[in-house]
Amino acid sequence: MSLSIFQSAGRWPVRLTLAVAALTAATVNAAALAPAPIILDEDGFEGVPAYIPDWGAGYQGVYKPATGWKEPFRVTLDKEDPHSGLACMRIAFAAPGEGLIRVHSSGIAVPENLRGQRVRVEAYVRGQDLKPGSVGLGVLQKDAAGKTLGYVGLEPKLAPVAAGEDWIKITAEGLLNAQAASLILMFTAEADTAPGILWVDDILVLSALTE
Repeated sequence: MSLSIFQSAGRWPVRLTLAVAALTAATVNAAALAPAPIILDEDGFEGVPAYIPDWGAGYQGVYKPATGWKEPFRVTLDKEDPHSGLACMRIAFAAPGEGLIRVHSSGIAVPENLRGQRVRVEAYVRGQDLKPGSVGLGVLQKDAAGKTLGYVGLEPKLAPVAAGEDWIKITAEGLLNAQAASLILMFTAEADTAPGILWVDDILVLSALTE
């Protein structure tokens, strides 16, 4: 009997080791086979001119370069307290207005193999004196001819911006239109949120993996 116990005790560690090794190998293989996200765009506002050339803004039907606005809001390159690196984008809402203020990126190309697939946008933001729910990040889609296809998720504020003054990451994710050839990131704000300030940094646009 004691011999049988001894033999079992000698065999089980070997079996356990083999099982652990097989599980580890399976995990490694699965990780190796999983496709990596495709990065469509990154913007940390590093090394860009003060006029932030890749960003525009619109209000009451008028669109122009983001830093061209002086009222009722103003967009500047801020080097005082970025999330990382040396600079971030600062949007100051100076005076209450009516309607919506939209600060937007330039077009971001969508490869054909990602059209109709899920996309995710990550950004770090912080706010000062913003009304809760008054500002959000949306993703506008356009086809190859430049025709607007609507917002991802049919929501211009797909990722609401919290009113806190600490840097936080927000995420907007959804399914692209099958015809979406480009994306435009939109920070949409209720014009009556003024006075208040929004800072934006470390934006990442990438494909969103599905299970």
